[in-house]
Amino acid sequence: MKYIASAILLLAGCSKDAPDTGILGKWNIISDSYYSGVAENNHMVTYKGAIGDYYNFDKSGKLYIKEGTNFETLTYQQTAIDTIFIESFPKKCHIKITDGNAIIISPVFSTPGGSTGRSVYLNR
Repeated sequence: MKYIASAILLLAGCSKDAPDTGILGKWNIISDSYYSGVAENNHMVTYKGAIGDYYNFDKSGKLYIKEGTNFETLTYQQTAIDTIFIESFPKKCHIKITDGNAIIISPVFSTPGGSTGRSVYLNR
């Protein structure tokens, strides 16, 4: 009986009607904001996504980013449903995925060279 209940729960979890709440796959970029520059030149830069831009999270822990003519390959590790570490992003990031949208936000903090932080808004 215990095995039947486990099989039913497993099948229910694989239902096609279940919402996709994971970060895996390709996402369109809505915006990507980050601090750039040092000391008095430190300022927020916001990139608005264009058609063909993406963040693509694969199963092996690679993140492929295309923003305009720039391509980047980073590593990432999602350690909890709401926490992700992305190479070159400042500190650990908070992640929220709902209704085909994802928000990745690293905390903003000050350094002797200026502020640092990053916010990325994505959709499918």
